[in-house]
Amino acid sequence: MMQQSKLLFLSIIVLFTQCQPNENIKDHLWPDVKPENKPGIYWWWMGSAVDKENLTYNLESLAEAGIGNVHVIPIYGVKGEEHRYIDFLNPKWMNMLDFTVKEASRLDMNVDMSTTTGWPFGGSHVGSSYAASKIEFEKIEVSGNKRIIKQLPSANIEAVIAYSDDNKIVNLSDKITEDGVLNWLAPIGKWEIYITYKIGTGQKVKRAAPGNIGLVLDPFSPDGLENYLERYNKAFKNYKNIGLRAQYHDSYEYYHASWTNNFYDIFQSKNGYDLRNYLPGLLDSNKINSYIKADYRRTLADLHLDYIEKWTDWSHKKGWITRNQAHGAPANLLDLYAASDIPETETFGSRRFEIPGLRYVVGNNSTSEPPNPLILKFASSAAHVTGKNLIASETGTWLREHYKSSLSQVKPEIDELFFSGINHIFYHGNAYSPKNAAWPGWIFYASTHFEKENAFWYDFSELNTYVTRCQSILQSGKPANDVLLYWPVEDIYHVYPDFLVKNMNVHDTEWFENSEFGKLASLLENKGFSFDYISDKQLLDVSYENKGLVTNKNMYKTILIPKTKHIPLKTWKQLLRLAENGATI
Repeated sequence: MMQQSKLLFLSIIVLFTQCQPNENIKDHLWPDVKPENKPGIYWWWMGSAVDKENLTYNLESLAEAGIGNVHVIPIYGVKGEEHRYIDFLNPKWMNMLDFTVKEASRLDMNVDMSTTTGWPFGGSHVGSSYAASKIEFEKIEVSGNKRIIKQLPSANIEAVIAYSDDNKIVNLSDKITEDGVLNWLAPIGKWEIYITYKIGTGQKVKRAAPGNIGLVLDPFSPDGLENYLERYNKAFKNYKNIGLRAQYHDSYEYYHASWTNNFYDIFQSKNGYDLRNYLPGLLDSNKINSYIKADYRRTLADLHLDYIEKWTDWSHKKGWITRNQAHGAPANLLDLYAASDIPETETFGSRRFEIPGLRYVVGNNSTSEPPNPLILKFASSAAHVTGKNLIASETGTWLREHYKSSLSQVKPEIDELFFSGINHIFYHGNAYSPKNAAWPGWIFYASTHFEKENAFWYDFSELNTYVTRCQSILQSGKPANDVLLYWPVEDIYHVYPDFLVKNMNVHDTEWFENSEFGKLASLLENKGFSFDYISDKQLLDVSYENKGLVTNKNMYKTILIPKTKHIPLKTWKQLLRLAENGATI
């Protein structure tokens, strides 16, 4: 599909949204609007200080403005309102959630919730054994035929391994006394002792709500997730038929996490060798082995994918779907987005659109790197390739400073999302606020404020009518992209020697722009081609039928492989099979 198709699409949208049909035939020209056709909104419950009267007031205001989906996110409370706080997941909180879902249903709205408060997963019930952790190491140089006696820290010691200059390896775990003293007589030669520790990151849930202040969960522990979800199982035990639509996992912000319980054993089962025998190649900046580091990173990536898949399976058993913001993870974003029912990207900050008359005052704008449409395509590509209909986006976050955004500035950001394959936007956001709150009501620390107290509120419904019509078309259609662009994530796993893990963020995007993959994606876009990205895992499910490449009933004409140094053997074999069957690669 070339650029002309985009212009045709825009023309159709304009035609439908500008027409004013006779009221008698209006309903026959447009299908019934479903809640998911309408825009959604992040809905912050500050301190969870909600009551039924004001829940109805807030929901009715949002429904009147054209919102069809609310996403409940309990966060920190308002100073001076502590007497109204409700602890997360306690019986009163659950009663408020149940009431919210029923009121939303009355108003023909959907309700999603985060499987936490604030972000990311974590809380008061996360103990140190399942909290996010990192690996730290100490290196000691020892001359041969000398005894080392060293008191080791009380932290969790994962391994103590000695390496000689003539490639001998000695595990010193049995040389540590009960009181934590390493006592070893080094044989002749030069030795380096590597001591690795599992250390908690100490990170706590960001913007946590009352009743859920605590440590962040280990994002590489499916077992830890299972333990974490038990609190939710108990809370929802008496609300089995609650009409929630979805659970939500926010962007990967598990800072500095790089280890998990039993990692050495997990690594060996996945890679066929003992990582403890190669610690210099992983940890020493002067001895880095890219293959060892890639195996380490891939193992963490696989564990985080298992974590997200287990969360999705749990949600399905409860009758809910999931939304996941995969970006930021040190893993294959395409697989992580696809592991949820609704892949979700985000925009943060604003782009400078060359639209005549559109205000762009530098001092009012976020200093964040503006959204890159080619990054947004990771979420839409994962959905297209795996046959998912809804692709969401956190929309308008810190578009401009507080109360300095206009709807004329919001709309082109939304249009760019539509052109990037997004069809299910969620504004960021709206804070629950009681009727009697003084202006400007209860507000979240981050703009943009899509709230009744904002001057643009009374025109907000007009924008949402436009969004609803666009999304109605986009959600009812099928992707029509010609090209599958292979993402060789292994190339990223092999570079960045100064990092243990490399987070693939949605805003700090040098990992994309400096890669051959990113350069080819930019070239395709500039030449007018429309395309989707595809991962190694997803490529294994591609078949060649009727002279086309088929993925979940979507058809493509060709697969493009960027310049790359590392492709898994399974991927090579699949590409060869497809080529032998007649596919163009």
